[in-house]
Amino acid sequence: ITIGPLSEADVLNIVGEIYTGLSFRLRTLLRTPSNLYVWTKIKNETRNTVTTLFQLMDAWWNQILLECRTMGVDVNAVTECRDRLVKYMRSRETLFVPALLFSDQSPINALVSCGMLRKVERNICFCHQSFLDYSLVVDDLNRIFQGECISTIIGTMDRQTPDVRYQLLMLLQYLSEADGKIFLESCRDLLESPNIRYYFRCCAFEVLGQVPNPNHKHWDLLSNYFEKPEWHSQITRAIFLGHPPFIRLLAEQCPGYPWDEPEGRDFLRSIVQTDPELVWTILQEVGTNSMQADE
Repeated sequence: ITIGPLSEADVLNIVGEIYTGLSFRLRTLLRTPSNLYVWTKIKNETRNTVTTLFQLMDAWWNQILLECRTMGVDVNAVTECRDRLVKYMRSRETLFVPALLFSDQSPINALVSCGMLRKVERNICFCHQSFLDYSLVVDDLNRIFQGECISTIIGTMDRQTPDVRYQLLMLLQYLSEADGKIFLESCRDLLESPNIRYYFRCCAFEVLGQVPNPNHKHWDLLSNYFEKPEWHSQITRAIFLGHPPFIRLLAEQCPGYPWDEPEGRDFLRSIVQTDPELVWTILQEVGTNSMQADE
């Protein structure tokens, strides 16, 4: 059964008045039922500051470890249990793991009690796909920090399915915040590796467009693809439209950019409500350049 996004009114009814004060990205996250479920489980103020699914799941996992410690269950055993589950599911491409593989059931029972796992007859599974996705991404991050390329982790085209793309987005979001150098290297790897599906490559620009303070290093990557016909429209939508930081970066890196042409006007129109000062600054520069050209 697939459940679509919740209405803002429904989420407000569950979250309360604090909902209106949350960031746009967090409010969007909470419209997904499984994300809202996780958010309601988190008992500290961290839940109000997350902006990505990975951050949300990570805050929840850290709380689970604290709860397990309170139950008297060793947190290292809990982490090892989760990692064993993920390894089994990944290697056998299954969502269920036989319970009898675990001689010590205390970590399993603790994770069931915390709402992360459930028992189905004699098998164990995650309560929701997003819980498994998060755990798989943690495993992928360990592999990346050990030197593996992201294209190798993704695997062959027949393994590049929608759920793997979802995990890829989470992975890139984490890297964009935790290690800018590895993030950009991973984006280049995605874009340049020959056996990566196009809609997987698009993840690089989708996440790049979420970077709050882009700099010349991000531009170095963008500039290699912005003028390529196969990427121009994708970059326009994912990077520039509605994103003042990247429009500012474009103005800084391309002094001669034609803001008075249709694309430039669309860019400025998309941010006039959120950053009118930047729009005015760019228009002033355009006017100055035009006067100098007339002279």
